[in-house]
Amino acid sequence: MPRRKRTMVSEMNDMDNIQESEPEQVPVEPVVEGIPKLTVEEVMKKEVIKLDLGGGDHPAQGYINVDIKYYPQVDLLLDITKLHEAFPAKTIDGLTCRDTLQCFSHTEIRRILKNWHTSMKPRSKICIQVYDVNEVVRAYAAGEIDFDKFRIVMFGRQRDQHTMFQNCFTEESLIQLLERSGFVIQETLRPPMRIKVIAIKVK
Repeated sequence: MPRRKRTMVSEMNDMDNIQESEPEQVPVEPVVEGIPKLTVEEVMKKEVIKLDLGGGDHPAQGYINVDIKYYPQVDLLLDITKLHEAFPAKTIDGLTCRDTLQCFSHTEIRRILKNWHTSMKPRSKICIQVYDVNEVVRAYAAGEIDFDKFRIVMFGRQRDQHTMFQNCFTEESLIQLLERSGFVIQETLRPPMRIKVIAIKVK
């Protein structure tokens, strides 16, 4: 019996019947359990309250390290998007947030910054550092960073839900965001591939 000739339509039907394989699982960073050093009540008793928001395992010197995820270096375990719920208005003396703002979507980031502004004392400072999307793209196009580095800088390490980037910034967009959240810009610095903006809450 002669072999039936296969047509393009039959080939496409066969492809439609192929079951999709399970997507490759992204490695998830193991959960590290532990007890943070401080509670909100203990922090509130301090004479000066300066918080490093999302410091993780690289805390800023001179600040209380606040993170939603436990690391041995974390002082206070807290969701920093809800900082105002733990710290009443005008109680915080200073904030720093380094390479963490990218984790928040553009739909929520202004609300988060306004809540931080509410919890800060008048004349207190906030320092925000993020990757500069223009500089990152330029560095990749110039061959100064490879694709793996580019992907991590743009989208995060994606070890878990807390290390996935949802946002990106230019100097102009970050300054505008801070100003619309009530801050007054004092200084702008340019670390490698980053933007660092120091701003003040006037009142």
